[in-house]
Amino acid sequence: MNHSEKRNTSQKIVDYLLDQIQSGVLRKGSRLPTEHDLAELLGVSRIPLREAICALRTVGLLEARQGGGTYVTTNCDPAILGRMLYDYALLENVDLHQIVDVRILLEPEAARQAALQGTQLQKEAIMKLSDEYSQVVENYLADPENHSRMASLDREFHQAIAKASHNEFLWMLLVVSGTSFNELNSKSSRSLDAWGARTRKLFSEQHRDIAQAILAGDASQARKIMEKHLRLIKGSLTTHP
Repeated sequence: MNHSEKRNTSQKIVDYLLDQIQSGVLRKGSRLPTEHDLAELLGVSRIPLREAICALRTVGLLEARQGGGTYVTTNCDPAILGRMLYDYALLENVDLHQIVDVRILLEPEAARQAALQGTQLQKEAIMKLSDEYSQVVENYLADPENHSRMASLDREFHQAIAKASHNEFLWMLLVVSGTSFNELNSKSSRSLDAWGARTRKLFSEQHRDIAQAILAGDASQARKIMEKHLRLIKGSLTTHP
């Protein structure tokens, strides 16, 4: 079996196990059949089977427990799906610009809905994340660790807005696209330079304006600034020196 065939077989095994988890056949805490039984059931060899199980362990869906056996740790969630899309190269022909284009189509509407449908607590949480992001950006060049904290806050900010839209399907789509974007973007330069600092400062200001519009219930403004923000993100991917 060549590398391509082995990879395709591993993907099919991943698909089968994800289907079993999604359908509820395998639930949190369920033990997988033995490696021998799974290989026989699926008609595959043990090498691609081990690769598939290893991939699902990596993203946290499965875990090996002391004493033997592999168990389901959780039900599927959108963030895991987003990472699976990246890790299994389903996005190998998709670049960051295309993912941002999808976000431009969806996320301004999420911001609009968050301004209309979000609870007061959700809106205040979005504002708090904006403030925390701003504080980290202020010290952007001082400590390389600020980059990982900034990336985490950025992800939480956008996901909080999506959640506040109270549209679960829209939220799932945005978590998947956001996670996929982060996975691809993590491979690019961290821009720990003056250009990166200026860009992050602009991001921070737009986060604040989006949060304020949502907090004020100004749906039109929230949508408008979110679209402007995402277009700035897309532009920064092209103009990075």
